[in-house]
Amino acid sequence: MHSKAEELKDHYPKNGCKKIALEIAEKLLESGGASEIITFEKNVNNQRLPFFPVKYPAIRWFRHYVCRYNNFAYDPSLGEKPIVWDSYSQTMFAENVPFEISKPAHVVRAQIQILLSSIQPQINSTIVNMLLQSYGKDLVKKAYPEFKTDVDLIK
Repeated sequence: MHSKAEELKDHYPKNGCKKIALEIAEKLLESGGASEIITFEKNVNNQRLPFFPVKYPAIRWFRHYVCRYNNFAYDPSLGEKPIVWDSYSQTMFAENVPFEISKPAHVVRAQIQILLSSIQPQINSTIVNMLLQSYGKDLVKKAYPEFKTDVDLIK
């Protein structure tokens, strides 16, 4: 995160946060951690409202992505070290911006593979049903494109 923090010291690239969050999630995944991608977005009456990062007051965002792992936010724009999740929104935006948890397919796939390897090598309907309940059909299909139909999911 050091090189990213240095790169973001004075400016933030347009639309760079999602790429940065995914890169951090992949690095954490390589070291055995399953992280989450968090999406910040303010909506009032179906209208997106801007919010402003404290460090970059000239920028307004309508959506922002960050990697969360073990109750820490990994956002190199705030420095080299992760910060405690509960203080992230106030630190970053000086307000509590609403957020959603999303999991990219490579993270879901890795979590599924870890789960499957620890239980048994063959997928069965009980495991698939658990995956579908935890992640939803769309994410499981994205993680496993070889499942062409819903029937394939339970073979």
